[in-house]
Amino acid sequence: METQQDLVDAIRALAMTANPYSQIVSGSTPPINGICMIQAPSSPASIFKNKGMLKEMSILINAKNADQSLVYSTLCEIHKVLTKTWNYPNSGEFQVIDIETEAEPNLLGREENNQWIYGSSVLVKYFWR
Repeated sequence: METQQDLVDAIRALAMTANPYSQIVSGSTPPINGICMIQAPSSPASIFKNKGMLKEMSILINAKNADQSLVYSTLCEIHKVLTKTWNYPNSGEFQVIDIETEAEPNLLGREENNQWIYGSSVLVKYFWR
């Protein structure tokens, strides 16, 4: 849905304020020396009589880089920015209520081209109007 993509785009823009080593692209596989973000399947937590919904959305954040410490510290900084903000994204369609770490940055593997791959996720709680 368009509103969900708008929400992911807003979270991506907020994550970019962490000044990561590359742009954060949409998708599940990061480019070389890159970072990506994608929505995981989700469903409403509560539906109200006016058809507004309290929802939770998991967003996966994957990154890879030849410098293992850089990729790990960058994901940690992105999580810090997302979970410590007081200025949550909102629009006429949604209002973010909270963002919490669902899975800390962790090593997923190393590619043959010496790119270290790390993955993590955040849980976004929001009201869909």
